[in-house]
Amino acid sequence: MTDEPYSPRPLAGWYWAAAGASLLFMTVACWGQLMSVIVDPVSLPLDQRVVFEARPLWMIAAYALAVWAGLLGAVMLIVRRRLAQPLMLVSLIACALTFLPYAVVPGIRDNITTNDIAVAVIILADNDQPGEEHARKVAISSSESSVVRSSASSGLTARARPPRLA
Repeated sequence: MTDEPYSPRPLAGWYWAAAGASLLFMTVACWGQLMSVIVDPVSLPLDQRVVFEARPLWMIAAYALAVWAGLLGAVMLIVRRRLAQPLMLVSLIACALTFLPYAVVPGIRDNITTNDIAVAVIILADNDQPGEEHARKVAISSSESSVVRSSASSGLTARARPPRLA
């Protein structure tokens, strides 16, 4: 009798593509964070400079934590270590903190327009009709654009599990 929950499982076919895409995305994000630290605010247009200078220190720190923890988490995915999961969670939480000033810091909130913010809302709906309808309603209510696209996730099943990390 084998101990089913602890037996090694083969990697899902999408694992390496997702881990590689994550590494590439986080590398670009780290480059963007470095550029935001070394940019000279004088070189920015006035409206962007005002927003740039209004950023609180904790926003800059959260941005750095989000991208660097995410990069380390992506590397841990590539080498298949369990440390990837908490690192990616830290990155996600720090990412949410990065966007908080757009709503709560007056110096930022008062100087941005809807054209300055490009927010992508990705909703992974259940593979059923109610989940997809709810996702569509949320996307329409939170979007200023008249185009809302739905991407069915028919390839996902209720039993799909991420690969087991070492």
